[in-house]
Amino acid sequence: MSRQADTDGDGVPDECGCIGDLDGDGIVDVNDILVLIGQFGELGNGDFDGDAFFDADDLLVMLGQWGACV
Repeated sequence: MSRQADTDGDGVPDECGCIGDLDGDGIVDVNDILVLIGQFGELGNGDFDGDAFFDADDLLVMLGQWGACV
């Protein structure tokens, strides 16, 4: 049995979640950007590209997922 990736550490396999939806409301929007900005330079669940840094690359991933989660 293969183990599914959980790069954000939220306990939900990445393919089941909505990358970028940090507040869990099913939409990637400005509220999620504010959460991500609050995590810059800290540990948290905003490392979408898996490089252990919360930076502009993660913001770009989030923007690519903008809108309602499908």
